[in-house]
Amino acid sequence: MGGDLAVSAAPPLALTANATAISAPDVSLIPTSTVVAPLLQVVAYAWKSHALLDALNFSSSVDIPVLVPAREVPVDEALITDAAVNLQDAIAILKLIVGLDVNGAGRPLSPYQAIAADFDASGGVDLTDAIGVLKHVVGLTAPAPAWLFVDEADATMATRANLSPGAVEPTLSTNVGSATSVGLVGILRGDVDGSWTGPAGSPSLDVAHFHELVASHAELNLGQWGIY
Repeated sequence: MGGDLAVSAAPPLALTANATAISAPDVSLIPTSTVVAPLLQVVAYAWKSHALLDALNFSSSVDIPVLVPAREVPVDEALITDAAVNLQDAIAILKLIVGLDVNGAGRPLSPYQAIAADFDASGGVDLTDAIGVLKHVVGLTAPAPAWLFVDEADATMATRANLSPGAVEPTLSTNVGSATSVGLVGILRGDVDGSWTGPAGSPSLDVAHFHELVASHAELNLGQWGIY
């Protein structure tokens, strides 16, 4: 049976001073077919600004405890979230469709950008996504910008940097029982250029975190996080 994970405050890991600590869940909430770690540190952040994201909810999957992160847009972020999906993003989607340089200066497309460009969550980027963003901008009926999360250490992420990024599974394969820490990359659908920076004064991960991550995972590259 599925259920909610218990979330509590705890001393952070070196990853960040604002990690969310998930304590060992109640066995009535999560199946115990695998050993559950006594503490799992979770860091979630926006892919380009690296601003830390709070107000995350986690639930369990059936049979094996895994992360199923979700984040509703907080009321105090509604305006900046809507504003982050704008005309520039529609233009970026059109450039992506016709094969033009999205980031300028020959900078490669980030897989997180491709996922953000799939505004209608169809698994592919096409004209419908650009139209959807434009409808959002002018206030017509359109999908609402929503947060998605992927594992920052996902070795397959580079293969998504194209017009067919595929679906983002709501359940992360990171097993609660085998991990002690996990970084979650937050992607706001429609915000192709990653202009969302969070409320004023939002803390963010230091760039050193990404250099260390790439150094330990050869399949990753700094450009994924807008670092050139």
